[in-house]
Amino acid sequence: MAPEDEITKLKQLEKELVQVTQEFTIWQVNDYRLADTKSAPDQLHVEKGEQLQQKMDQAQCAYAKQIEYVRSFS
Repeated sequence: MAPEDEITKLKQLEKELVQVTQEFTIWQVNDYRLADTKSAPDQLHVEKGEQLQQKMDQAQCAYAKQIEYVRSFS
């Protein structure tokens, strides 16, 4: 059985992953809306998308590593 603090950490990482995924999804919706208007996105919009993608990738990696760590106790 995994220590309680590791399970708590896993739950926190899951919340962070859900939050950043929601932020990225909202960004994507706005990106699609921009594409519908046939106007080019500004640099800030593009950079935000790249940052969110990187943040989401990091959150997914941290969550997956924590799952493996917690599973190692069973």
